[in-house]
Amino acid sequence: MVRAFKKRVKPRPLQKGDLVLRILRGLIGDPRGKFRPSWSGPYVIRELTPEGLHG
Repeated sequence: MVRAFKKRVKPRPLQKGDLVLRILRGLIGDPRGKFRPSWSGPYVIRELTPEGLHG
């Protein structure tokens, strides 16, 4: 199943100045439940880090 998913997903290279959304996770106990926002942003990419490095 993972292989089938990865086969369809196309990498999207990001560049400085691109707008991105950030997924909001882990808000267990939020009184809004499923009606809470799923994303925050948009944010502008100011700097790129080496691939695989997240911070």
